[in-house]
Formats: sequence, structure tokens, C-alpha cells
Amino acid sequence: MRVILIISAVIILIVFSKYKFLRNYQIEDIKIINNKYLSEDKILNKISLNNKNFFSLNLKNIGDQVLSIREIQSVRLEKRFNGDIYLFIEEKQPISFWIKEDKKYLIDNEGQILEIKTTFYNNLLIVRGEDANIKASRIIEKINIFPRIKANLSYLEFESKYRWNLYFKENIVVKLPYKDIEKALNFLSNFLMNKDSKLNKFKVIDMRVNGRVFLR
Repeated sequence: MRVILIISAVIILIVFSKYKFLRNYQIEDIKIINNKYLSEDKILNKISLNNKNFFSLNLKNIGDQVLSIREIQSVRLEKRFNGDIYLFIEEKQPISFWIKEDKKYLIDNEGQILEIKTTFYNNLLIVRGEDANIKASRIIEKINIFPRIKANLSYLEFESKYRWNLYFKENIVVKLPYKDIEKALNFLSNFLMNKDSKLNKFKVIDMRVNGRVFLR
């Protein structure tokens, strides 16, 4: 019996030495998981802990602080027995570059500017024009259906705040209509697939009038 008590005491001492937070119930560390382009410092600097007690810590409050970072889509928090708090981060993914006043920004599907190094994303489409960031997600979603068009695009410009022009690498402009954009893109994709039609024959493909195409 005495031996069992001694062994138990030793085990307790080992546990207390390894998990020192059991002595004061304070948070030992906050660990950031799954962040790819956001630095740990940027996330940790947003977290303010008024109460560091492990058991009474308000995880929702921490989550709300982290979600105030524009580049974060969601966060899941876990308490671990060793006194650590784990933050599993889901970062927002940019959909395109937006050129504004000769400056290049990454934007999300709501048109918000994401403070990310542009070197992380080199293959995204480029949009230009006033309010182009707000309208970009819809047109990009449609263009992604037509890989041949996407592969030949240089950039898109939101014209007069109501419709899009497509600028191709061959210095050709395609003027899309205000409505029935997907129908126009489907025609354009078939046009590009036609071996007899060479895009570089034309400078402008005007599709602004529904059901009609003007080549010049």
C-alpha cells in the first residue's frame, strides 16, 4: 500500500511539472493552425485577454477578435489539457486582382481588399474600372466556365459602371452586353474554337446589342 502511495505521489509530481498550468490554471500558449499567408503575429496582436484563467476563458470573445481581421473567413478554437489554446484558421481566398489608380490589390468575392502579398497569387484575372471590385465575382464566375476565353484574357474592364469589356492578349477588345453575358461568352468561346476564325483578324468584337455581333 505504501509503495502504491509513493508511486501515485511521483506521478502527480510529474504531471504537475509537465502541465504547470494545473498549479495556477493560466493559459500557457496560443497556437495558430492552418494560416498560409497571414503571419502569427498579425493574428496574435488582435487578441486581448483580460482573463487568462483557462477554465473561465471566453472562447467566443477570442473568436470575435480574430474574425475582425478582414483576411480571415472563419476560426475554430479548442482548449487543450496542457493549457494551450488552438486556433484553426480558414483564410479568405482572393478571386482576382483589382487595378485602381495604378495600384494592384487582391480582392475577395465581396470586393474587399485583402492585405496579402501579391506574390502568393500570380495566375488570377485582373479587373479594372470604378466599382469593378464589387462586380468582379459574378463575371469571373461566368468566365471560369469558359477556359479558352480565360486563357487568352489580359484583363477585364468595368465600363461606365454597368457592363464589361474583355481585353485579350492579342490586343483585341470584346465588348460584352449588359444582359445575357453567359450567352455572349458561349458564342465567343465557340468562335475561339473555330479553327477558321482567327482572332487576330479583328481589333473589336462588339456584342453590346443582344443577338448581334459586329466585327471590325
